[in-house]
Parts: sequence; structure tokens; C-alpha cells
Amino acid sequence: MLDWQTVSTKLPWGPLLLLGGGFALAEGCEVSGLSQLIGEQLAALGVIPPWAIALVITIMVSFITEITSNTAVISLMLPILEAMADDLGINPLYLMLPAGMAASYAFMLPIATPPNAIVFSYGYLKIINMASVGFGINLLCVLVVTLGINTWGMAMFNLDEIPWAAISNSTASTYYLATTIT
Repeated sequence: MLDWQTVSTKLPWGPLLLLGGGFALAEGCEVSGLSQLIGEQLAALGVIPPWAIALVITIMVSFITEITSNTAVISLMLPILEAMADDLGINPLYLMLPAGMAASYAFMLPIATPPNAIVFSYGYLKIINMASVGFGINLLCVLVVTLGINTWGMAMFNLDEIPWAAISNSTASTYYLATTIT
């Protein structure tokens, strides 16, 4: 039988609270409308091409996950990216897929992922060694994802089309109708 003494001393509460806190933060941002507001503010990036927006987001998520929980970052970012894509009139998956994949690119610091911490704990590596090699791996992965989303991703997921569910404002609706009628 499981008793409170065993649970309170043996259960790793840190990761549980970290993940739960990340989910609570993401839900709070979504319910309060903060995700929508941030997404609308980021729509100012509409002056640069969509591939560059996807590249910037992929880099940003990749490096944020070096110091925070991958799950918390992506739980917070996906609603923001959906709102941003909606305002820009592009398929939300075009921004969300690379961000989701980039959340797994945590190669630089021991704190980033448990495997990194395990490797570092043996004492043979210094943080500067991990960071220098990990930085190159992160950049390579970001470039591969950006290339992949703009080639295979377009063909596999029809990312050049806006799904009906994403059309909720008049700008996106007007853009979609103007591109399909002509």
C-alpha cells in the first residue's frame, strides 16, 4: 500500500511541478487572451517572408528550450503561433510544426534535457564543451527543419493553403478568398 510518507520522500516533485506549472501558465495565457494579444502583436512580422518568420521562430524556440522545459515552452508558444498565423493569413501548421520540432533541440546545456544531465554528471565534459558542440548541432537542426518545412512540409501537409478552421478574421478571409478566386 502506498502511504504519504513514501510519496512525499520518494516522488520527484520538481519535474512534476515544473510540467504542471508550464501547463497552467499556457492555459492561463490562452484563457486570458494573452496568447491572442501576443500573436496579434507579432503579426507585425508580416513584412518579412513566411520562411524567414518560420526560421526566426524555430531559432527562438530551439534556444529557449535550452534553459526551460520543452513542454512548457511549446504549450505556451503554440497558441501564440496560431494567433499570429491567423493574423498573417498563413497556415498555422507552417509555424507550429517547426516550433514543435525545435522544442526537442536542446543539445547545449546539462539542464536542457535529462540525457544531457546524465552525460554531464560523469564529469568528463565541461559546460563550454557541451555548449560549443551543441550550438552547432542546434543550428544544423534549425536549418534542416526550415528546409524541410519549405519543401516536404509544403507537399505533405498542404501548408500553402489556409485551412477553414484557421479563418476567423476578415483579413485572413479576404486574403483566402482573393487567392482562391483569382
